[in-house]
Amino acid sequence: MQLIDVKLFEDLNQREFGKKYYDFHNDFVCSNISLVDSCFILLMKSISADFIVSIKFLNAEIQKMEFGLNSINNGLTIDSLYRGRIEKNGELLDLSIDGKSLCYLEFYEGQRIEILCTDILVDKEFE
Repeated sequence: MQLIDVKLFEDLNQREFGKKYYDFHNDFVCSNISLVDSCFILLMKSISADFIVSIKFLNAEIQKMEFGLNSINNGLTIDSLYRGRIEKNGELLDLSIDGKSLCYLEFYEGQRIEILCTDILVDKEFE
């Protein structure tokens, strides 16, 4: 999904990706986070079934990260995920100069990450 097509502040935590509806807040926990080259990846483990879904942020640049490690024994719960505005020199922009959107990712446990990227892909992986 190209982020330029997503409305600003639209909730990406509970929505359809590739003709399948996902509720990342209620049905999954984040079991792993990685950055490989320019791909930021969240591995989301299903709470009720035995499978994992990956959320991939393409052409990603981490802009900000607040990541306390005190309460992540059983994974993290995504509280909000949305495309927001970028602040540049006191001005709010919808896109960066190179066409990237800013995604705000916040976990229920208090961790926050801001990711500048072009696309989000959701793929079902098997355990």
